[in-house]
Amino acid sequence: MQELGRLLVKQSLIPRRYLKATLAELTNVDVKHINKAREWVTIAALTGSSGVFIQAEPRGIGKTHLAVCLMKGLALTGRINRQMTFFSFIDLLEVMAEWGDKYSDHQYSTWARRIDNSEVVLLDDLAPVGKLNIVLEQQAYRLIDLLYSQERCVIVTSNANLGQVAKLYGEAGWAMASRLTEMCPNVWDLTQKGGTKDDFRLKGGKK
Repeated sequence: MQELGRLLVKQSLIPRRYLKATLAELTNVDVKHINKAREWVTIAALTGSSGVFIQAEPRGIGKTHLAVCLMKGLALTGRINRQMTFFSFIDLLEVMAEWGDKYSDHQYSTWARRIDNSEVVLLDDLAPVGKLNIVLEQQAYRLIDLLYSQERCVIVTSNANLGQVAKLYGEAGWAMASRLTEMCPNVWDLTQKGGTKDDFRLKGGKK
């Protein structure tokens, strides 16, 4: 089972920087969230997995690192027997917007198949920098609605909370936030009081 888990991790499109991520390295994250992560993996392996929404401001707290550890941990339990996929949220929206409904096109259909075939989906960096155009807003809703309809296990990272996300995505924002609230009942706030001084990159860390 662990062999399959390692294969799923290898094929999951996790960026190279995070492939060897472990909870032990997460010195920037409060121990209570490390314990929550271990508990979530254990419970998800036994009972099925409800999603997780990991929020924190500023950047550099360890959201993506923690999210990858959740996905890897779940894979290595042996419960997952289908694809898992890491997506940069905004990058995926841009691909979807570029190709629209051209499912026959090779590039777009590759991404569409990954979404369709993935049991666990990690959406990284849900909150955009700056305002999105209406096309990307519509694709964002389309993607969240698709994952909601297919009852995927979703792990999300965001610099904004769900209320803020609702405002960031225009008319579709509240519908997105509503679906994400149901999909991700586990909401973990990693925000620290130190602000930007807690950014591990600015402190010289190597997460």
